[in-house]
Amino acid sequence: MTKRETATLDTLVDNDRVRMTRITWAPGAETGWHTHPHDYVIVPYVDCRVRVETTEKTFEAEMLRDAPYFREKGVTHNVISLEDAAFSLIEIEIK
Repeated sequence: MTKRETATLDTLVDNDRVRMTRITWAPGAETGWHTHPHDYVIVPYVDCRVRVETTEKTFEAEMLRDAPYFREKGVTHNVISLEDAAFSLIEIEIK
């Protein structure tokens, strides 16, 4: 198994109510397996394709620029870039 590069996480805001993080993937990079402790919103900067691995299934997803989406806490997953160029998105966790 080939080791993938890890996506870069930059915390932009972290207070008692929210945590806002910019996540940047190089081509083929992954977040690594993680579980969100809070509900969260994802806001993509660009259209991008990813592979999402969960404990139940693996699937490909397209995220659209400026089309935010909400997810509830508790899902364990890994997100892998399927793009040929780096891209970023914003993750906002609701504490």
